[in-house]
Amino acid sequence: MQNPSAGAACHGLLERLARVACRQGASHAAVVAAADIRVDEELASLCRAPDCDCYGLGASCPPHVGGPEEFRRLQKRFAWALFLKIDVPTEILLSEERLAVYGLLHEIVSTVRQAAVDAGCGDARGFAGGSCRKIFCRDRPDCPVVDRGGPCRHPRRAHPSMSGYGIDVFRLMETAGWHMERITKATAPESVPMGSVAGLVLVC
Repeated sequence: MQNPSAGAACHGLLERLARVACRQGASHAAVVAAADIRVDEELASLCRAPDCDCYGLGASCPPHVGGPEEFRRLQKRFAWALFLKIDVPTEILLSEERLAVYGLLHEIVSTVRQAAVDAGCGDARGFAGGSCRKIFCRDRPDCPVVDRGGPCRHPRRAHPSMSGYGIDVFRLMETAGWHMERITKATAPESVPMGSVAGLVLVC
């Protein structure tokens, strides 16, 4: 059983991290129980080719991440997480401008995770939407990790894909009390004017 004082300290930290996330550019941030994060093999399978054109391109996407099985193991080590989102106009999400938004998302997750580490949560783990290959290395000919077994060019910025682990973002949105529209290439911005991108940090 978790020590009550430790639990209170963790919640205090999570509230501070939520403020950090919003100062960095998140629209909202919410504390969620790690046990309430649903993972689904079917969702993870959508990250495979031919459904996803990012499959295999970067170290943060399948088949280079551990998927739902690994995330379930991580869940057992954490009690709480910070879930955050950036609300984005649909027309941006359907354009190349979305890559800058995803870049900001990864930066926010990085800042939050580092703040958690600095506060004593050395095992804090960050996850974010989007392919690191397209966000950070789209102008490079390869991914050094995948193609050469070398070091990542952006180890402090790039985070594993939430989708690749089968994290049910829509369920998390409901848990946080937020609404999220599903945006596809066929979505008409005039019908669905706003969407969201999301990130997650397992903290304590």
